[in-house]
Amino acid sequence: MRNHPDSLSGSGIERARCAADRDTYRWRSTRPQTSAQDIQDIWQPWGANAAPGTGADGGAGGILIGNGGAGGSGAPGMPGGNGGPAGLFGIGGTGGFGANIAGSGGAGGNAGILGGNGGAGGAAGISQSGIGAPGGAGGNAGVLYGNGGVGGTGGTSRFGGLGGNGGVGGKAGLIGNGGDGGAGGNSGSATGTGGNGGAGGSAWLIGDGGNGGNGGIGVTPGTGGAGGTGGQLLGQDGNNGQ
Repeated sequence: MRNHPDSLSGSGIERARCAADRDTYRWRSTRPQTSAQDIQDIWQPWGANAAPGTGADGGAGGILIGNGGAGGSGAPGMPGGNGGPAGLFGIGGTGGFGANIAGSGGAGGNAGILGGNGGAGGAAGISQSGIGAPGGAGGNAGVLYGNGGVGGTGGTSRFGGLGGNGGVGGKAGLIGNGGDGGAGGNSGSATGTGGNGGAGGSAWLIGDGGNGGNGGIGVTPGTGGAGGTGGQLLGQDGNNGQ
């Protein structure tokens, strides 16, 4: 994939966004961006391969400062859209809610490259039977600072056997806390199993790891998610979910 024609080169890393193409392209944030491969192909299709009925992805934030837009809710049975990525500084957009009838939650948008909080993952919709849909993953924080986004709650399986799993929490920046994992979905079946809680996001250098999400309620409860790892220099590991 070639670079977007309106990209700008700065410090060896192309950072720009083109407002006119927000619905077509999005910034692909990889951390750290040090290799030649990371510097190449930083734009990728934004929602181009989404199935009909999927919630719209949130728009990107401004080039320097701006928050990503929230993802839209999905049509029945379809996932919510992903939250938009932020500018160099900014908060990632919240993932869209999955529609009822087993729609999965959209992922939270990543924060700005330099700093900001990741967006929260969207909650999954209710499933009438079968397996509940998973919650969306929380977005990752910016490189220098910021907290990871909270994972979305897994979908409840109303008459079926298994609740959906909670989304994982986003990773923190150099300074910041990892996002908490989402709770697992409940099962309303007489023989059902609750969904597993999502794992907490890890801290990087200074900060606490996110707490793992609690398992969903069921005849057999879901397993709690693992707590995220604390910062390498200072911080505590997150608590495991119940």
